[in-house]
Amino acid sequence: MFINYTKKFIYMRVPKTGSTSTQAHLIVSKDAADEVVYTWIPFLNINSIHFPTDITSHLNLANIISYDKITEEALAEFKVYGIIRNPVDRFISRAYHQIYYKADGTSVNEDIPTIEKNNAVERSLSTIDFTKPDWKPQSHWLTYNGRLINSIFPYERLNDMVIEMTGTNLPYQHRTEVRLDKTYGDLDPTLIDRIKKIYADDVIIYEQYNNLKTPTV
Repeated sequence: MFINYTKKFIYMRVPKTGSTSTQAHLIVSKDAADEVVYTWIPFLNINSIHFPTDITSHLNLANIISYDKITEEALAEFKVYGIIRNPVDRFISRAYHQIYYKADGTSVNEDIPTIEKNNAVERSLSTIDFTKPDWKPQSHWLTYNGRLINSIFPYERLNDMVIEMTGTNLPYQHRTEVRLDKTYGDLDPTLIDRIKKIYADDVIIYEQYNNLKTPTV
């Protein structure tokens, strides 16, 4: 999560939507005079500014209001950015992450043989833990008090969002798991249906924003 008080915007760090790369770029590309606060990025050894490191780096707006100086009234002055990714693709990415990432969360476990996509998804469907940020629906970050935040971009337009926030392109993409195919091609249709039912609200949001040429504000 990243807040720029000077430029009046908030970036919601939705897990598995390019959030590590995006927040890291927001930090390094900010103007020197900008007043900012942000949560830590453990994979890149970036410490938090203002927020304690014992809380999740993926705060939602309710968390932000609890921890930060933004009030309900002041929130109306900010443009709140977030990415919505195809929920099935996001689930596949998380499934591979769960299998190939070591328990300490610091490096890829390269000793495990490649697991076929359907098997990986089946395994994750049986172990979903909604207390962990990566399993929470994207609507956890993209809605507040029953309403969508005011600047949602589809994952396919991630760079457009970064350009709008910073005036620059996203220079790289940080990946935390083996670069296996994380699209739903060749995935069993019954597994696709199960994922869509679990993340039904995210499916609705993704379909609403994926075909837009410009985001709704």
